[in-house]
Amino acid sequence: MTILEKMLKLNTYIHSGNIKQYISDINLLKTKLDKEISDIEKERIVNSIKDAIHKEANKALSIAQNWGSVYMATGTGKTKMAIMKISNLLAHNYKAKVLVVVPTIRLRDNGWKEECIKWYSDGQVVWDNSITIECYASLAKIKDKHYDLVILDEGHNLNENNSIFFKNNKVDNCILMTATQPNKERMKILISLKLNAVYSITVDEATLLGIIAPYEITIVTVPLDDKDEYITVGSKIKGYRQTTEMKNYLYLTNNRFRGYMGLIKRMQFIGSLKSKTEATKYILSLIPDTLRTLIFCGSKKQANEVCPYRHYSKPSPPSKKKLQEKATENAYNKYNEELEQYNRDIFIYNNTVVNMLDRFIDEEINKLSCVEALNEGQNLPNIDIGLVAQLNSKQLTFIQRLGRIIRYRVGHTGKIIIVCASETEDWNWVKKALKGLDMSKIRYISLEDLKNGKESLNL
Repeated sequence: MTILEKMLKLNTYIHSGNIKQYISDINLLKTKLDKEISDIEKERIVNSIKDAIHKEANKALSIAQNWGSVYMATGTGKTKMAIMKISNLLAHNYKAKVLVVVPTIRLRDNGWKEECIKWYSDGQVVWDNSITIECYASLAKIKDKHYDLVILDEGHNLNENNSIFFKNNKVDNCILMTATQPNKERMKILISLKLNAVYSITVDEATLLGIIAPYEITIVTVPLDDKDEYITVGSKIKGYRQTTEMKNYLYLTNNRFRGYMGLIKRMQFIGSLKSKTEATKYILSLIPDTLRTLIFCGSKKQANEVCPYRHYSKPSPPSKKKLQEKATENAYNKYNEELEQYNRDIFIYNNTVVNMLDRFIDEEINKLSCVEALNEGQNLPNIDIGLVAQLNSKQLTFIQRLGRIIRYRVGHTGKIIIVCASETEDWNWVKKALKGLDMSKIRYISLEDLKNGKESLNL
């Protein structure tokens, strides 16, 4: 089959109106063509596949009377798909009012506006006259409004509290967009609102289609330390003592710590392990400075320790409300300690956090540590590696993080490295987070084998 014949056959599959039916065929043809065509042609094919998916998603929404949920992997172009829907609406009703709901202030003030201007010929005019944008945090405050279309971007943020919006306002059409389904409790809310799934493209489907980059996941297992007695336990009454990670974890897994609060204690402990932080720092030392690396940390303290450039929320000063007229000396001492810690934290924030995300986006710096804040709703260009210092069991969180690393560019394979405390609850969290992904793309190595050269990160 000639190149032209392959291209024509591929085009037939892409524009079949049911692209998911031909995923394997498209993957086979693209794999062959990638060896024969230029990078520009490769990008054109990717854009053509994305456009076809957007059209199919919009058609599925139209059949569902523009009321439903679209589950599309990060990097497949959910925002562009939604802008197409806005364009269709305004073409029939130029007075239509659209509400876009987003999870972050940054997306509210910049991201969506930039995308609208990029993909819509009259983007600025449309933005100024037809679109209102709000965060989920303020959604419940909106009352007595009428919207022709509501778009719930990163719609897994819809919860019991902010979903009151639908009772307090008139909504003609509603599209919920997210990378994967939310948890069971929030799915109940979507079902009650009849926001049923109408279209989906998973990470592995998008990878086979070639519209997001292929990926490799390496899990580095780290044993609990049983020598360094750096952990302080006990109480003022019974006295304090020092213990190791291993001994403290065994203590936290005994019967007195069963149930939810026990899980929280173990989670907090695992998230603060010095052994995991040191392992993360060692792994970072193996990554060349030229590779753009995003480090997902379990705490601000960990983010500060592993990287000189960070992004997380601004620390809050301690409250003075507790200092009543009859406040005890201990209360004053505790407040002063918290104030001292705040002064240290705000100094770090002002000198190593402020503007660092912008510098990372502008590619002035190639490494950035963060805490939760960059899981969703932010386009980060040309990231090579995602280093996860702490993972939780939520598949959604991991899929969001994965999406930061596997945005398509020619020749790119996203590398994700997860640091896991072996023989702890951390192991179960990792397995749950990776559930449903292609297991052939996941490998496990020990920190010891990495250090002695038996294994490598395959960068």
